[in-house]
Amino acid sequence: MKDKKGRKGLIVVVVHKSTDLDGREAKVFLEQLGTKIDQMIFWGGEKIQFSSGVKEVIFLDCFPEKDLVDRLKKRKIKLTVFDHHPHGDYPDPLDKRYPHHTTTSLIAKTHWKQLNLSNGTILRLIRWSKRADFKTGGDPMNIANLIRFMNLFYSDDRVQEWAEKAVQSNFCDGGADFKKGREFFLDSLRDFLYRHPKLSSNDIIGKFLRRTEKNGVFEDSMNIAAVTARVRDKYGEKETRKWLSLTLRAIEKKQQKFEEARKEVKSSVVSTTGESVVVVGVSNNPMFNQAAREYAKRIYQRVPIVAKICPDNKGFQIFSDGFNDLRELVKALRVEVLKSRKREIPSDWEYLQQAGIVQGTDPLYYHKAGYSTIMWGSLTKPSVRKVDIPEQVIKETIMKVLDLEFFPSECLNNSTCLGGECGLFDYRLQRCAQYRKENNHYQNDRQSLPRELKLGPAITVRFEN
Repeated sequence: MKDKKGRKGLIVVVVHKSTDLDGREAKVFLEQLGTKIDQMIFWGGEKIQFSSGVKEVIFLDCFPEKDLVDRLKKRKIKLTVFDHHPHGDYPDPLDKRYPHHTTTSLIAKTHWKQLNLSNGTILRLIRWSKRADFKTGGDPMNIANLIRFMNLFYSDDRVQEWAEKAVQSNFCDGGADFKKGREFFLDSLRDFLYRHPKLSSNDIIGKFLRRTEKNGVFEDSMNIAAVTARVRDKYGEKETRKWLSLTLRAIEKKQQKFEEARKEVKSSVVSTTGESVVVVGVSNNPMFNQAAREYAKRIYQRVPIVAKICPDNKGFQIFSDGFNDLRELVKALRVEVLKSRKREIPSDWEYLQQAGIVQGTDPLYYHKAGYSTIMWGSLTKPSVRKVDIPEQVIKETIMKVLDLEFFPSECLNNSTCLGGECGLFDYRLQRCAQYRKENNHYQNDRQSLPRELKLGPAITVRFEN
C-alpha cells in the first residue's frame, strides 16, 4: 500500500502527552536522520489504534504496553523504541549500557554520523536534553522549564512546533548574532509589558529584562534570550516575535493559575508532624504543588509533602519534601487499592514499596528519587481509570501514615499486637515493627500522643488518639 506521496507504508511516532524538551528534541533528530514521519501521537495511556497503512511505529521517551507489542507483531508492523527509562514490558538493552542517557542522546549515540550535523551542535543539543531531564533547576528563563509551562495551557502540537523552532535554530552555520538578538529580546519584552501593563507576571518578565541587560544570560545556550537570538537569525524577526509572544503568554497564564492556587492552599489541610509539614488539598490546578510549597516555606521555613487530589476521584499526586521518600505511604495506598479490588495483600513489605507499578494496583505509580512522587495519573498520562478508594480514605491514609506518632488507641491499650485486627497492620509500617521490637509486643507503657492539624492558615484542631 502506498500513501498519497507514493511511499509504501506510514511511519508513526508516539511520545507521551505534555512531553518535555527531550522527547520533542528526539523527534527532530529522527527527521534529521531522514525519517519521514507521517503522524505524531501524544499518548496519554489510552489504547492506541493504528490504521491499516502503518509500516513502522517509533516510541520516543516512553514504551509500549505488552498488549500493543503483541498486536504490532501480529500485524507485522515494525516497532522501534528509543526510551532511556528502565522498564519491564519492553526492555531496551541500551538502558543498561547507557544508564545516564536521554532519548535524544540514545539516537545520537547510535546514529551520530547520519545526523549530518557538526559535533558541536549535536553535543549542545544532547546537553539540552540532559539538563531538561536531570537538572534544569527552577530557572524560569530555561526553555525546558518554559516548555513545561506551555504544556499546561497549549496543545501538544502547538508546543511541538515551538520546540522544533528552538531546536532547529541550532542547525545554522556559525554563531548567532547575540548583540542584535539581545536588543531584539529586550525590545520584545518592553513592548509586551507596554501593551499589557496589568499583567500578573509583570515582576517575572521584569526580572527577565534585568537579567538580560547584564549580558550573562547568553553564556547559557538554554536561556530563552540566547535561544531567541538563534531563532531570530533563522526565522526572521516577524516569525520570532510570534514565537516569543507564545512563551510570554504562557508565563502570564501560569502566574494567574499560581495566584488561584494560593487561595486553594489556604482552604486545604495543613498538618505538622515531627519534622514534616504536610499539605493535602482537592484541586485541578496545575500550580497547586508550587503554591503549597511557597506557603509552607513562608510559614514554616520548610519544604512540605504535598498531596493534590483531583476532584471526582479522577486521580492524585503526592510529592515528597526531599527527606521522606514516601515508601511507607505507597505501601499503605497500595494495600487500600488491593483491599478495594478484593485482591490478596502481600506480606512482603519490600515488594509493596518497590518503585514503579505493583501488580494489581495499576495505575498507581511510585517514582523513587531525591524528591519521590506517588501518582495516580499525571499530565503525561491523564487517561487512567478513576481511583478505586474514596477521597476520604486517601486523606485519612495519608495523615495516618505520615503522622509518625499515630497508633490506634486499641493498639496502645493491648499488651500484644492485634495483627489483622489493627488498621495499620496490613500496611507493614516500619514504625509498627520498631514499636513491637522496643515494647515486647506492645507492653502497655506507651502514652497516646496528641496530633495537630491546621486547616488553612488559622484554624487549629487537636486530636487525641
